Amino acid sequence: MAWAAIIAGGVALTGAVVKGINAKKQRKAAAAINPVYTPYEVSQQQKDRLAMAQTMLNGRTPGMQRAYAGVQANSANTNAFSARNSTNSSQNLAVAAMADAQANDATLGLATQDEQGQMARLQQLSIAQDGMTAEGDKVYQDRMAKYMMDRNYKLQLMGAASKNNEAMWNDFGKAGNMAVSSFGK
Repeated sequence: MAWAAIIAGGVALTGAVVKGINAKKQRKAAAAINPVYTPYEVSQQQKDRLAMAQTMLNGRTPGMQRAYAGVQANSANTNAFSARNSTNSSQNLAVAAMADAQANDATLGLATQDEQGQMARLQQLSIAQDGMTAEGDKVYQDRMAKYMMDRNYKLQLMGAASKNNEAMWNDFGKAGNMAVSSFGK
């Protein structure tokens, strides 16, 4: 009968030692997990897109300067032709007035096209800024999910280590009780 108590005590003592070792390993693994929040990074492609949109916003519609110069050159050529070929001053004034009116209409049309181009560039900038926001949100959400997983895993390991520690001391107590009871008989 005493041998059975001694064997049971030995098994309990062995279990206590194993649980203590496991608890130590789990505490060490939990200590190695260090969930630290790090600022997120936006993709370089999205940064480049925003920079391009900002650069384009500050520019003019391609070919607009040349178009303005062409309108002015056409008006000047018409006026020069009229001055050379008109038979009287009233004819020259009428042709010059018509050329100026056409130049004004053409300039107004070009200004309207330039404004439409500016609005399109502004819309591209807005789209690029929305893309930066969305990119940042995706990276941030990913990092926060990783942080929460690491944090939860660390807490689980710490809880398991605590339970193993508690079980170890219970087993030591059982082994002691069995030893005392077997020697008391």
